[in-house]
Amino acid sequence: MASLHGMLYVVGGHDSNKEDMVAVERYDPRKRQWTRLADLPEPRAQMGLTSLDGLLYAVGGWQDRVVTDTVYVYNPARNSWRSVEDVPFRLRGAAICVLQGHLYLAGMLRSL
Repeated sequence: MASLHGMLYVVGGHDSNKEDMVAVERYDPRKRQWTRLADLPEPRAQMGLTSLDGLLYAVGGWQDRVVTDTVYVYNPARNSWRSVEDVPFRLRGAAICVLQGHLYLAGMLRSL
């Protein structure tokens, strides 16, 4: 989960059958309403997720029981995802944060 512009975003995860999901939803606390958004390009769970400069960044995670190095960026104004440069190693379960305009990853499980 991550917050952006006063909204809460829930991205990917596992369904009740433990299958990776592409679902993306946004919660508006003022309206107390969930909205389904554009799906992730690929099923993903346990990715790092944060916001920076009005965009959401989804980093690494599980995809079909394989740890990934991919990074996707969500633009809420366009309701669309795009791929950007991969991180230099595969990771899942990362804590991700922003400091002075940079993304930082910590506490992850890595796979080389």
